[in-house]
Amino acid sequence: MLDVPELPSAVVTLPDTDVAALWERFQPFEPLHHQMDIMNPMSSDELDEVIAALAPRDGATAIDIACGHGELLLRLAGGWEITGTGVDLSPWQIRRCALRGATAELRGSITWILGEGFAAPSGPFTVATSLGASWIWHGFRGTASALHRRVEPRGRVAIGDLRLAEDGDPGALTGSVLTRTDQLAVLADVGLTPLAEVTPSGDAWEGYCAGTIRGANAYAVGNEGDPWADRRALAREWLAEFEKDSTDLTWSVWIAERQVDTP
Repeated sequence: MLDVPELPSAVVTLPDTDVAALWERFQPFEPLHHQMDIMNPMSSDELDEVIAALAPRDGATAIDIACGHGELLLRLAGGWEITGTGVDLSPWQIRRCALRGATAELRGSITWILGEGFAAPSGPFTVATSLGASWIWHGFRGTASALHRRVEPRGRVAIGDLRLAEDGDPGALTGSVLTRTDQLAVLADVGLTPLAEVTPSGDAWEGYCAGTIRGANAYAVGNEGDPWADRRALAREWLAEFEKDSTDLTWSVWIAERQVDTP
């Protein structure tokens, strides 16, 4: 039987959320990510580049959907008097967000919400972000549209997603994948003006994969063979997938601004 911790009282749970089922659904990923602050293939400096491009200011409101361990919002609220909202479907992750937020030195405030990303508050916000969770809205276009709807005119969004590498071979990949040009066309089509693109280095990709291996190894110590604690095989599968597609795929974050003349 899976032993789970309690959710902190600070966590807000959206209606109709089956919390018990979510503990089990997302447990396989807990061993891989439990040691990470940034749950994306990017460095600390690269995340700071994204934050700078979002142009945060005192009095701003921000939402991060699929917020992971909350690092983006914690940095925003640590530097500015913002009102933040972090949403994630994993109770393991949102629990860690609340625990980290309770001990961090923050100028702003953050509300942590457990629930589906598509059911996240609609705003409008000054800033809306979603890094590495385009599956919520079935792809880059759906993500761009969802974030566009959640920001005020001149509000800024950040979207992190996979795309074809500049010298990548689309024929080597399963299914279709957008190019950089495709993503730019989508941003324009939904009413977003691109301001910057942060493309993490290869070292950041490799660091993320190595981090999942380290996390799984650490989690398994003393519990080798326990199906709930020993997720080393899953970590190796993730690493193999990265190595297979690493020459054809890249991951980047677009920062864009909502156009004033769009509905």
